[in-house]
Amino acid sequence: MIDAKEMNFQASRPGSNVDVKYNSKNPITKLIVGNFVATFNRFLDELGDEEIHNILEVGAGEGYISMLLARKYSEAQIISSDISKTEFETRKNNLAQFKNVQVMEADGCHLPFSDNAFDLVVCSEVLEHIPGPHVALKEIHRVGRKYALLSVPNEPLWHLLNMARGKYWRAFGNTPGHINAWSPWGFGKFVTQLNFDIQKRIFPIPWTMFLAKKR
Repeated sequence: MIDAKEMNFQASRPGSNVDVKYNSKNPITKLIVGNFVATFNRFLDELGDEEIHNILEVGAGEGYISMLLARKYSEAQIISSDISKTEFETRKNNLAQFKNVQVMEADGCHLPFSDNAFDLVVCSEVLEHIPGPHVALKEIHRVGRKYALLSVPNEPLWHLLNMARGKYWRAFGNTPGHINAWSPWGFGKFVTQLNFDIQKRIFPIPWTMFLAKKR
């Protein structure tokens, strides 16, 4: 796993994803998150010799996944987008070293891009937060030309693991801010109903991750 601290990767606020996930000193967290990052990179490797010239990340937060994309696709043009104004400057600073990355604000349900604009659209740990996830996925389908890489929490495993570590008992293990939940089967149905064909499925505990191709 790429260490965020070694990369001088900043958190937008205490307790943000960068601190909780990528800068954690907890050995179990490091193992789980490291497996997530390794799986993400395996999905990129699955594309093999496919020509990926332009990439969009939807819901980029502080930009850790955008950094992985920039390192993998140094010749591609990458847009790192998120609706949050709070994280914009942090993401911009974190990604300043990558000249092929443009940082911008954008609503995942109303993406300001033309149809078929991107060879790859990435949406990782975002759809569970959006009130209209079907609208966001339709937008991802619209602006994408080839592939989408999508990940969400694997339910009910996510809830159960939260409760096992003593977190969010009053919410039965649901992480604050998560308003949508899918089992792997349910997420597959959701994605295929919106005109994607799933090319590969991997379940790095406790997530569901799909590489999907636009129909």
